[in-house]
Amino acid sequence: MPRNMKLFYAALLVGLVVTLTACGTSPQSSPGLEGSADATESSTAVSAGGPSLDNLVDFTAKSVDAGGVEVVIQPDSVSEAGATFTISLNTHSVELSMDPAAIARLEVGGVEWPVDSWDGDPAGGHHRSGILSFSAAGAVEGKITIELEGFPAPISFTWQLGA
Repeated sequence: MPRNMKLFYAALLVGLVVTLTACGTSPQSSPGLEGSADATESSTAVSAGGPSLDNLVDFTAKSVDAGGVEVVIQPDSVSEAGATFTISLNTHSVELSMDPAAIARLEVGGVEWPVDSWDGDPAGGHHRSGILSFSAAGAVEGKITIELEGFPAPISFTWQLGA
């Protein structure tokens, strides 16, 4: 076999292994899509965005399978300065063309906080992640609820602030 064909097949094999490895690993997700999603076993802590985060009771990453798209949301910071969440979208069946900033809604203590920006992967493909930021619009107290539309059913994750 000519040398250039051997190199071609070797490169093809390496590319296949990398693709299968990248697509085959994903966090455990909760089955189905029912109202609000259940938390995964992740226990990554919220970063110190302000003193009010000391009373965040449940701050684990949460995930759900939404019509073939695994959605994972991790609160990064929630403070009087605003809020940020790391969002990960993974699928093998549909094109991820939505704009996370356009389909997201955040409420903190019953007050809606406006979306500030999406800093992440552009539209398209099967794997996207980034940081979704919100501007503060009230006190950091009560429930923190983030919702995403544009899936077969709305996605809603809730974290509770303690007393």
